[in-house]
Amino acid sequence: MLSDILGLLGGVSVIITGLMAYFGKGVLELYKSYLKKTSKRLDALYNRANHVSKSQFDTEFQIYQEVWELLVPLKQNTLQLRPMGDSVDPNKTEEERIKERLSNLQEAFIDFRDTIEKNKPFYSKEVYKKLDEIRHICRKEAIQYQHTSQDWEKYWKSQEENREKITSLIDEGCELIRNRIKSLKIVED
Repeated sequence: MLSDILGLLGGVSVIITGLMAYFGKGVLELYKSYLKKTSKRLDALYNRANHVSKSQFDTEFQIYQEVWELLVPLKQNTLQLRPMGDSVDPNKTEEERIKERLSNLQEAFIDFRDTIEKNKPFYSKEVYKKLDEIRHICRKEAIQYQHTSQDWEKYWKSQEENREKITSLIDEGCELIRNRIKSLKIVED
């Protein structure tokens, strides 16, 4: 009877050892799979980071500074086409006032347009798209101002819509630039 019990215990221990080895191997395989997936995710995150050289960072940063300096007068001159509280020089005709405002905008517009276009390959595509949207809405405002209608309600409604759109797009462009700069990781040349 004792030998039967010891034999049974030996058999049970073999079964228990086998089960532990089997489940231990399964747990080990699950853990290895988890580590591989985690490693792939970390690699993907690392590769998504924008690694640039110091000179490339400096170039891109300089472009953003230049663009922002040009955005300020572009915004001001665009919004001054149809200001809500306008002061009028009585010595100037309506036509002279329109011409002067458009001339001020034209200079700022050309500087901005030329800068974003000549530097297009050297900075973020997403930032370029936003700057291009800004350019188009400023141009739209100039065209609507230049070709005024006698429907004053429509005139001021389009001015308000354009003003809000211009301000919003410039704020979005500012955030894109900030986020782009934050996302850049400088690597040794």
